[in-house]
Amino acid sequence: MDKNLCMKCMREKKTEGKCSYCGFTESGYVQSPHHLPLKTILAGKYMVGCAIGEGGFGITYIGWDLNLDIRIAIKEYYPTGFVTRESTITNTVTPYVGEKEQFFTKGRTQFVDEAKSLAKFYALPGIVSVKDFFQENGTAYIVMEYVEGKTLKQTLAESGGKMAPALIFEMMKPLMRSLIEVHKAGIIHRDISPDNIMVTPEGNVKLLDFGAARSFADSGDRSLSVLLKPGYAPEEQYRSRGEQGPWTDVYALCATMYKAMTGITPTESVERGYNDDVVKPSALEVDIAPSQEEALMKGMAVQQKNRYQSIQALSAGLFEKSAPADTVSINPALQAPRNKLYGMLETSTGQAGGTTESVETDSEKKPKNVALWAFLALACCLVIIGFAFHNQGESATASSKSGTQTVTTAEKAVDENKTENTTYNSVTDTKEEVEVTKLDTEANWIITCSSYHIPTIT
Repeated sequence: MDKNLCMKCMREKKTEGKCSYCGFTESGYVQSPHHLPLKTILAGKYMVGCAIGEGGFGITYIGWDLNLDIRIAIKEYYPTGFVTRESTITNTVTPYVGEKEQFFTKGRTQFVDEAKSLAKFYALPGIVSVKDFFQENGTAYIVMEYVEGKTLKQTLAESGGKMAPALIFEMMKPLMRSLIEVHKAGIIHRDISPDNIMVTPEGNVKLLDFGAARSFADSGDRSLSVLLKPGYAPEEQYRSRGEQGPWTDVYALCATMYKAMTGITPTESVERGYNDDVVKPSALEVDIAPSQEEALMKGMAVQQKNRYQSIQALSAGLFEKSAPADTVSINPALQAPRNKLYGMLETSTGQAGGTTESVETDSEKKPKNVALWAFLALACCLVIIGFAFHNQGESATASSKSGTQTVTTAEKAVDENKTENTTYNSVTDTKEEVEVTKLDTEANWIITCSSYHIPTIT
């Protein structure tokens, strides 16, 4: 390689010494003893630069692809507390003996396996794409695209500690869509937090650090709780037998958004189980829509069963306006004939037994239609006559009595100038239920017409 690259930003320097882009000088660089030395070559084609991130699961370096001449990011599997390395002596990672060694070996295999799975999602906008993976120095590496920008944690610090909810939700949409696809493949991030989300100069976001998180969550070792990020890890990640799934990422993502809009890191989930002092954003004078606030807080529910079980459900709660629970959607093309048949039942929104109800979502108060009631009474009589011809004798007499009762009920409603107030799809009031049942019993075509099917009377 004949380029004079800065080991911090991987831009070509025109002169030796200080980088004119980022101000970095190799002579002033103090390397951590467990980090790989600058300009280490991995897999014969990737040059290692400065460490740009480190967490409980590994170390991320800026790098350079010697074949393609592009910047890359290199993630090294280095679980804190399970391995050691003295880079002045060797680049090889040495695991501690006993159970920790067994866990490290298992985690390394899963680290690579998940890299293989994530490589399929290179086109997803909210996920950093995987370009390569391999094992070397006794551990494993993932080569990823290098994302220009700052972490959400850094962005918040430069924005006064918080951002507007509308901006946060808009930023998270592509990330959520990408997570949905990743979850379908059976992969869970388990380490979502502000320092694992990169914000590009264009305002786009990408989720970092996929790979080792699954291994740690599956270890069954309570000591791994120290590797979790307080405030963002749900309670099931603190338990050796905690059931984890997409709902685990739901909690972490909602906690991250909560932090971004309030500037406050949520109380640890295990502590919230005893004393939940996390308050709604609106109580902190955050301008957020009530429906979105409700969805956000549900996503942060301490108990798994009370949370959204998938990112799809969370997205629907945040961004979709659901129809009211007790309403009926009506085809506009069929609205006119329905109104004609139901003119005598439609009323304006009113109160009955302390409950406000309406027949249709867009109904308006209408006067009683005496002529139509008379038509219904006549129709009932015709039905009765039909029964009389068919059944003869006692059946005709019984039908006549029932018909008289229906006509009497209809006439009484007209005479007393009453307007029944019912709910079309959920009749709960006893008096109203009786009236509707009578109509259904003696002239069932009226109820049938509510589904827009006119039956044939034989």
